[in-house]
Amino acid sequence: MPDEIHRSELLQKLQGRDTIESNFSELFEDILPNEDNLDVDKAYVSEYRQLVKHLRSEVQSRDNELVILHERLTVMNKNMEKINDEIIGSSIENNVLQQKYDTLRVEYDKLVQRWLKKVQKEADKMNEHVAQADNQVESKHG
Repeated sequence: MPDEIHRSELLQKLQGRDTIESNFSELFEDILPNEDNLDVDKAYVSEYRQLVKHLRSEVQSRDNELVILHERLTVMNKNMEKINDEIIGSSIENNVLQQKYDTLRVEYDKLVQRWLKKVQKEADKMNEHVAQADNQVESKHG
C-alpha cells in the first residue's frame, strides 16, 4: 500500500513537470536577439534569458529530487521486504516453539500424575502398615 502511495506521488510530480514543460515549452527554446529588429529591448531579452535559465535549473532540481525520491522508495521497498521476511520467519519459529512447549507440557503433566499416583500408593501402604501395627498393639494390650 505505501508503495502505491509513493508511486502515485511520483507519477503526480512527473505529470506536473510535464504539464509545466508543455505549457512553457517556448521558454525553453534558445532565444537569440534579432539584430534586425531594433525594437527589442536588450534588458527584456536579458531578463527573459535569466528566467529561462532559472526555470531550467528548477526543472533540473525537480528531476534530481524525483530521482532521489525514487531511490528512497526502492530502498524502503527492500527494507519492507526484509521486515516481512523476518516477521514470517519469527512467526514460523514461534509456532514451532509453541508446539514443542505444548508437547513438553503434556509430557510433564503425565509425569507429575504418574509420580503423584506412585507417592499416593506408597502413602497408602505406609498408612496400611501403621494401621496394622496399631491393630496389633491394641490386640496385645486389649
